[in-house]
Amino acid sequence: MPPAPPYIFKTLFCPPLQECLDETLVCVCAHHLDYLLGGSRIVVNIKQTKQQAFQLLKGTDWYIVRMLELGYDEAPVPADITAFRATTRTASTERCAAIEATTTVEELATLLEAPSTVYNAETDTTSDNPDALPQYPEQPEEGVYY
Repeated sequence: MPPAPPYIFKTLFCPPLQECLDETLVCVCAHHLDYLLGGSRIVVNIKQTKQQAFQLLKGTDWYIVRMLELGYDEAPVPADITAFRATTRTASTERCAAIEATTTVEELATLLEAPSTVYNAETDTTSDNPDALPQYPEQPEEGVYY
């Protein structure tokens, strides 16, 4: 039997239901999420990370489908699309590895809340934050490729 939806758990364990649920009826309360999922916030965040990558790749899937449908051995996919897809998959893998490497809820929260860039007042420059999750690449320019 599959597990009950999260909102079922919330009605049993979270008396202030409105305060613990987001718009999709999933508990966003860290205390209850840890309790209900046995501390598996990491699993939840990995699933969200993979869903983000899926959504990013979905817009370029038609290139791959077209290649397969036409029976090409080598991909007639533009190089910027191929690079975007590879970089997105790499970023997703690195993000999941960083999430899995956390051992406490506090470490996970720090990782998820870390800004992607940091400002150095001495040099008046902004650089990538090594303590943040890897960023997904920018979507390639929209164009018509046939």
